[in-house]
Amino acid sequence: MTELRVARVEVRFDVETDGRVSSPRIVSSSNKLLDKVALDTIRKWRFEPIGKPRSATVEFGFDLDAGRDDAPATELTAIEQPVPDWSDALTQKLRKGQAQVRINVGTDGRLARYELLSSSNPLLADPIIAALKRWRFRPIEKPISAIVEFGFDLDRSAR
Repeated sequence: MTELRVARVEVRFDVETDGRVSSPRIVSSSNKLLDKVALDTIRKWRFEPIGKPRSATVEFGFDLDAGRDDAPATELTAIEQPVPDWSDALTQKLRKGQAQVRINVGTDGRLARYELLSSSNPLLADPIIAALKRWRFRPIEKPISAIVEFGFDLDRSAR
């Protein structure tokens, strides 16, 4: 079981003329534990064929109030946190998107409630909610809330 408070990973990749993703690479990362998930996710992406190859950057991340191994049972400790499965059609149409969600976690470590606080596009809600429904935390002493940010930007230039 891995515990993270805040994690962000930025990945740069190329999109070939046939829509395949190639050369995904970590641009920046706050926690190496998120790197493999981000790279594996991006390798699965496919885009509509394009006239010439392009490069893109995407950022994955979250910010939760998780603790250490010796943390009190009132802090969130992630057991499972899949990232949203942004469909090819969605990323091709939007190219970038951001959303912020408040989650309430029950004492059993499962999501008791979620509230979309902001979103750059309503189409982001379904993939985010599908991912959130699979999130699990270690059981806690009393319910707790956290704000989670999701996003991607395929047109972001390399740093």
